[in-house]
Amino acid sequence: MKLIPEKQYRKIVTSVPLPCVDLVVVYNGKFILGKRRIKPAEGGWWPPGGRVLIGEKLTDAVKRKLRDDLGIAAGYSAPKFLLTGETIFKNPKGGYFRHTVNAVYLVKLNKKPDVDFEKSGISDFSEVKWFSKINKNWDPYVKLCLKKAGFTLTPIK
Repeated sequence: MKLIPEKQYRKIVTSVPLPCVDLVVVYNGKFILGKRRIKPAEGGWWPPGGRVLIGEKLTDAVKRKLRDDLGIAAGYSAPKFLLTGETIFKNPKGGYFRHTVNAVYLVKLNKKPDVDFEKSGISDFSEVKWFSKINKNWDPYVKLCLKKAGFTLTPIK
């Protein structure tokens, strides 16, 4: 599948909603989130995922994102659809920076991946970590995805 040239892609992402997949990747009662290093939502914790390419089925996009962004090519159960969500990021200078329509999938790993996520700085993330509870300060979309996957908020101490 051919990628859109960068200049054209930037124009598209500020003009129309993009179809994307997001992944709630789970192993041993924990889930993976990445700290975004690019806009939008720079510095926030988000699930791995990204746009669906032209001609690509959603489940194929899930497999591609697992492989390309997390280095996971095997060792997981069939992705399970959780929900359809969306993210809308307004541009502070006017208009929209990005609007995505997201098919969210649960991916259960059968074994712990060989990749050291915390040191890898994979893809759009400056770091990737395992978590077991939802942080109340995370974006509402992220919390919704994780709740739908069966996780709960971190207890207040």
